[in-house]
Amino acid sequence: TESAQLAMSTADYPVTAGDIYLLSFAAGTTSVSYSFTVDTSYKLRVANLAVLNAAGKTFRKLKEEVETIVSKNYPLSGVQFMLVTPGTFKVLLKGEVDSVIEKTAWALTRVSDVVKGSFTPYSSERHIIVESAERKIYCDIFKARRNGDLQLDPYVRPGDTVTVGRIE
Repeated sequence: TESAQLAMSTADYPVTAGDIYLLSFAAGTTSVSYSFTVDTSYKLRVANLAVLNAAGKTFRKLKEEVETIVSKNYPLSGVQFMLVTPGTFKVLLKGEVDSVIEKTAWALTRVSDVVKGSFTPYSSERHIIVESAERKIYCDIFKARRNGDLQLDPYVRPGDTVTVGRIE
């Protein structure tokens, strides 16, 4: 629950495979409650009213869409949509590290959290690459920590591989 509260209060929390959501509303005088888990297709069935594609969306955006759909079909329904349990996933860490390892992460895990405790004396904080089928990001966690530029220390996503470079 603590991580669910953190996720719901973070404006850019990305919907993640494994997230468990709860949708509650009133259909006339009947209370309706649905619980569903986001799978890797990112398709969500909203109470037999619609199917949404949640890929690439933040929790806030998905919440707005779900609440709009339910409110249009059931006016004055008091719709509530919330994250019950954030999903977790594995991230591969390799390169100039003690050993190749899969680390468990969630959608608010940053690259610096993944590499923590895995550096060798030759590891570079300034040359880290995050790769997946959809993206390739060059990270500099030294500069992120020094200047507060969190774009240089991004969140990891399912399917990411983090490669730590060697000090030049």
